[in-house]
This record gives sequence, structure tokens and C-alpha cells, in this order.
Amino acid sequence: MFNCFRADLYRLLHGKALYITLITFLLLIAIQVLAGASGSIGVSIGGGTTSNLAGDKLFPALTPGKAFFLATLQFQTLILFGLVLIYLVAAADFTSGSAQNTIAAGLSRSRYYLSKLVTSFVLIELFYLAALLLGVLIGIIAGGASIASASIASTSATGSGGLLEFTVPASLYAIGVQSLMALTIASVGTAMVMITRKGTALITSYLIFFIGMMIVLFGLQQQTHFEFLQFDFITGAQTAASIAFQPFLRVARLLCVIAVYLAGSLALGMAIFHRAEIK
Repeated sequence: MFNCFRADLYRLLHGKALYITLITFLLLIAIQVLAGASGSIGVSIGGGTTSNLAGDKLFPALTPGKAFFLATLQFQTLILFGLVLIYLVAAADFTSGSAQNTIAAGLSRSRYYLSKLVTSFVLIELFYLAALLLGVLIGIIAGGASIASASIASTSATGSGGLLEFTVPASLYAIGVQSLMALTIASVGTAMVMITRKGTALITSYLIFFIGMMIVLFGLQQQTHFEFLQFDFITGAQTAASIAFQPFLRVARLLCVIAVYLAGSLALGMAIFHRAEIK
């Protein structure tokens, strides 16, 4: 399994696609962070509470702490780029036929599956951490080098105000939960590759799963007024950014959604891949 993992990294690091993907991803993150710094962004904190990150200032209002938080809010961008990374890691093997050769050489299907999952997760997590570091760097350039904490004004539904202190522990909490979500992205995408074993099918099924599900849940919420979006993965990514300030039930619900997606995709992907005919 380690040899397969190492071979994938060697192949990707000696190609151009990974670097082009990374540069494009970081450019989008930079644009989104700067756009967020120049306007108001509302974040659901529970009970109708929203936070105003920018106020009426432009980039002088941007500090490293705020830029870091703005970067965590762009996790949905990572969901889309995760598709590209999973394609490069796993789907390309079935397109080229190397998957059949690797398994025929003696690597078990379980080890092959897990190597692709681990490689995809490592790359997605590295992209995620690179986005956070870029956010801090933008904040340092714009507002100074103090990164210990960030105070963000909040206004509740009743009109009362306060400050949300984004300390290092609160930031680490968000990183931990979003890293679990990165693992879930890798697991869902890897399962789709192993089930379909086709690159085009991966793209279609991946987008339907993440974006299609959000659209369906939003439609149901509009019709019934029940908060169906609380079970949506993309919506949960923004919840995770402010996880330290969310009520316990919302945190527990998000962790349950992550656990179901992660365990379900791993079990289903493994079961089908073990019985699939590899061509």
C-alpha cells in the first residue's frame, strides 16, 4: 500500500496537472478572501445570529485572524477542487488501465482502495492548509503580523451585539472539523471512482452528490420550512468554520452527518469494488 501511495505522489509531483490545480485553487481563495474583506459576510451562528466580518472598511479592516477565518469559509471551493485531485489520483488509473495491472501484480483490492483514499485525503488536506496559510499571509500584508486572535462583531436576531473571539483554540477546532470533512470528501470521491471506474462517471456522480443534494434539500426546506440544509455537506462546511460558537446540537448534528457520509461511502465503495470486474 505504501509503495502505491509513493508511486502516486511521485507521478503527480513530476507532472504539471497538480501544480496548475494548486495555483488555480490558491488564486480563487485569494480572490474570495479579498472579496470578503471588502464587503459584509453573514455567518450563521445559531439562533438567528450572524457575524459581520468587514464592516464599512476596505482592506485596512483585514487582519490575519479575519483573513484566516475568511479562508475557512471558502471550504466549498475545496469540495470542487477535491474532484480534480481525486480524478488525478484514482480515476486516471482506470482510464490508463494501470489499476488492472497493479491489482494483477499482487496488491489486494483493499490495500489499493485505501492507498487511493489516503493519497486523495493527503492532497486535499495539503490544499486546505495551503489556503489557510495564504489567508494568514494576505492578512499579514493587509493588516499586520498579529495572528493570536481576531475579534469579529456579531449581531443577533434580537439586535443585541457582541464580539466573537477567534482565538487559536477556536481556529484549531475549526481546522479539526474541516479536516474530517476533507477526509469525507476523499472517501466519497474514492468510493465513486471504485464504483463507476470511469472518469466521466466520477465527475457526474460527484457533482450530483454534493451540489444536487444541496439543491434538493434547499427545495424541501422551502416547501416545508424544516431546516433540511442542516444535513447538507456544503452548508455544513460553513458551519464548521465557526464551530467553536455553534450550539451543541448543531455541532453534534454536523459530526453525525460527517460520520454517516464517511462510513457509508467507505463501506459501500469497498463492498462494490471487491466484487467489481476490473478491466
